[in-house]
Amino acid sequence: MSYADPNTVKLITQLAEELPPELQEELLILIGSWKKEVRNARRWHFVELLGFTSEHGSHQGRAKNISATGIFIETTESFELGEHLHLLISFMSVPDAVSLYGQISRKTQEGIGVIFDHSIANSNLLNSVMLRQNTVIRGK
Repeated sequence: MSYADPNTVKLITQLAEELPPELQEELLILIGSWKKEVRNARRWHFVELLGFTSEHGSHQGRAKNISATGIFIETTESFELGEHLHLLISFMSVPDAVSLYGQISRKTQEGIGVIFDHSIANSNLLNSVMLRQNTVIRGK
């Protein structure tokens, strides 16, 4: 999955905030018409409480979904785009928690999108774990 450089997103946000309200609305309509994101990795429904750390300390959140490339975490805490995180994610399909590092690539009112540090080994591990997780949940 590709994402915009956090500094570019900040710059666009600053420019948008300086626009008069009618032009802000026009900008939102324009952005809404852009091609929707095409994911490179399958997104799995994954709702679990999880702890993670940043340079500012320990945090709590609830995972909403996960893929081999990233995770969405529902949280009320404030984070910056580009901020680095360390996550320990537990899956019922594997005995040990999976340790992953990532960077915040998206912020919404509901939480943060984290793109995992790229590693083919991590991607393969997560795909394998999520397939096993899905099998365990469905009882197949």
